[in-house]
Amino acid sequence: MRSRLKKQSVLIVDSDTDLRNTIVEYLSMQSDICVAGSVGDGIEALTAVRQCRPDVIVIDSMLPLLDGLGLFRHIRSLSHSKGNEPACIFLVCDGQDVLLQEMISQGANYCMVKPVDLAELTYRIRHAARDACSNELYRKLAAHTLRAMKMRIHDDGFEYAQRAVAILLEERNRAVRYKSVYIRVEEETAGFCADGGKYVENDIRNAIKRTHAVFSPFYCEVMGFGSGESEKCPSNGVFLASVVQYIRNHHNLT
Repeated sequence: MRSRLKKQSVLIVDSDTDLRNTIVEYLSMQSDICVAGSVGDGIEALTAVRQCRPDVIVIDSMLPLLDGLGLFRHIRSLSHSKGNEPACIFLVCDGQDVLLQEMISQGANYCMVKPVDLAELTYRIRHAARDACSNELYRKLAAHTLRAMKMRIHDDGFEYAQRAVAILLEERNRAVRYKSVYIRVEEETAGFCADGGKYVENDIRNAIKRTHAVFSPFYCEVMGFGSGESEKCPSNGVFLASVVQYIRNHHNLT
């Protein structure tokens, strides 16, 4: 039962006092979450991280004194020296595509666009620490490869494809059932799966089509295509399998 589990400690870092208080109030009502602190700028946040050592940190991208990305880099540096790395969830404004890409490339666990849905934020907090431990490396490798293939990072399909690749890398030599992969991705991102993963499957499909239309040299390399643009757009399964195989081959994953 949830009440018997260790509570996840969360630090909220946001310059918007009203939003920060709203998040704290909502999280304080959750039986499995403990709000370890709440601060409004990046310098305060560094002190709070050292003092309370939270499991998860929710970080506003636009912070005074030290911005969200700068704070994130300091946290990573501090965590590596201490051997204890918290999961980080970024809150970004719509249209911050470059910043969003940089945060993901630096290893952020999640990025959410404001205005934030509190139920979704709570779900992501519950799973962020687990994800950081279980498949963070695979997700980083997947994100790096998909970005290099010119998949649009602000598409929902990007995150879904990234997670699907990480799941397939985790499963290693097991028989692939893509429907179960889509269902797992939907459960990880939404907390439920009412349509058998069809929504995830369709979003990945659309992201693949847009990536295929760009037809970058690296995309062709991963997919094993020639230089001609007459190549047919691959199915989800072929695309994901090709990305997984490329990552295995080039990162010595058995």
